Amino acid sequence: MFVNFNLKSIENGDIRVKTENANQDLKHVIECFKKEGFKLSKWSLFEIASTGKERVYGFEDTDGHYVYMLIGENDLVTPNYFKNHDLNQYSLFQAESIGEAIRLYDAMYSPII
Repeated sequence: MFVNFNLKSIENGDIRVKTENANQDLKHVIECFKKEGFKLSKWSLFEIASTGKERVYGFEDTDGHYVYMLIGENDLVTPNYFKNHDLNQYSLFQAESIGEAIRLYDAMYSPII
């Protein structure tokens, strides 16, 4: 599901996401962003997905950086990024931090010629 919700508005309670587990998940995610010193007002939630037992939330900042936060069975929040390896083919990888996920994210497939 694609959305466009500012993280600061979610934190303030101005916006509530009507998807199972989402509001509780987003509280955990917001704490991760704050712990790493990111300004919540610069970040927006743009995607909510589920991959079986895991929930995935996509975020974009005002500078065009992306990060995906994955929440597993034990409600453990981990930052993730996509790496493109062929046209329309990509894989999701876990990062050590949100900052690392931002640095490693591939926005587009760029073949080496």
